[in-house]
Amino acid sequence: MKILFVNRHTDPVGGVEYYINAVARALKSGGHGVSVIHWDEARSQKTFDEYYRVPELWEDELGLNGGVRRKIDEIIGKCTPDVVYFHKIENGKAVRYLAGRSRSVQYVHDYKTVDPDGKMLLRNPLEPNTYPLSLACFLRAYTRKAMPRDPVKGVKAYLRAKGSLDAVKKLEKIVVASGHMKNTLVLNGVRADKV
Repeated sequence: MKILFVNRHTDPVGGVEYYINAVARALKSGGHGVSVIHWDEARSQKTFDEYYRVPELWEDELGLNGGVRRKIDEIIGKCTPDVVYFHKIENGKAVRYLAGRSRSVQYVHDYKTVDPDGKMLLRNPLEPNTYPLSLACFLRAYTRKAMPRDPVKGVKAYLRAKGSLDAVKKLEKIVVASGHMKNTLVLNGVRADKV
């Protein structure tokens, strides 16, 4: 089987990267092919069989231009993945485009898929954000100082989260590390049987 990972970083800068490198090594030892689409330069790790650098997937979080589509098509044609395994990417259009070319699954590592600020915290007073992503949630987050104060940045953060959530809802399966994250996704309209 060939697995194409999609993650911003490949070097171990945090828990997600340690995880994908460990999983990729285990898959390789089992005879599977592993490739990765990423943003940064892969410096220390040589875990994957093939590295495809496509920084545009992270630089233009709300869009996906024709040049990037062609680049993705070339990568899919070259590595012919059986599964695309998404990790840290908040570009919903890119997720939908890649998922339309292969079976796909996403590991939702954090709240950026369901919260404009990615922290699931409201301030003044400080409490967990237990509301589903919506326009009402956006207004609540803005008035409770739980997202960027600049309205343009706030709207962009909301649209990024909404696009990411809409893309996740269309995937075959979603992987999470806890029942709490599963419940958060279900609260936001993801079918429980997909998680």
